[in-house]
Amino acid sequence: ISYREAGVEPEVYVRDAVEFAIWQDYGAGDELERALQRLDARDVDLAARVLDKTIAELEPHGLFECQVERALALRAGLAVAHGRFDDLVGVAERIGASQWQPITRMGEAAMRGG
Repeated sequence: ISYREAGVEPEVYVRDAVEFAIWQDYGAGDELERALQRLDARDVDLAARVLDKTIAELEPHGLFECQVERALALRAGLAVAHGRFDDLVGVAERIGASQWQPITRMGEAAMRGG
C-alpha cells in the first residue's frame, strides 16, 4: 500500500524516510533508498527539497560527515531514479571525491539519458 493510500501526508512520509535513512538506517539503507526512488512523481520535488535542506543544516557543523554523505547519496539516487538530469551536476559537485558509487550511477544515468 502506498503512503498516499494509507492516508500519510507526503511531507510526513518524506521527512520521516529521510530522517530514518540518515540517522538510523540499521543496515536498511538500500530499502530506504528504494522507498525514495518509488516516490509518487508529485512528491519528488518535496524529497529533493527535504534532502537539500537536511544537507544544508548538517554541513556547517563539520560533525556529521557520515550523515551528510548518506544524504548526498540519497539525493543522487533520487535524481537518477526520477530522471532529474538537471540535478546531476550540482549533486556531483557537492559529493566531490567522497563517494564513487553515486558519481558512477549519475554518470551512467546521464549517458543513458543522452
